[in-house]
Amino acid sequence: MNEEELRNLMFTAQQDDMGPFVIRYRAGNGVMVDWQRPLKSIKVGKGRQICDGEEVAILSIAPLATKL
Repeated sequence: MNEEELRNLMFTAQQDDMGPFVIRYRAGNGVMVDWQRPLKSIKVGKGRQICDGEEVAILSIAPLATKL
């Protein structure tokens, strides 16, 4: 979703218990000013719910998700 998440994915990928790992990202410049936060391991294979709803589901793997 953003530069912070990319850093956390790269941190997670290099952990000892990870097998093959693919990170897909688009080329371009970052936009976050405060992207240098402490690294966190991300739970692989899990999604994240950004907001509640009952009639529509929107799935995103791109920066668009940060604008919802």
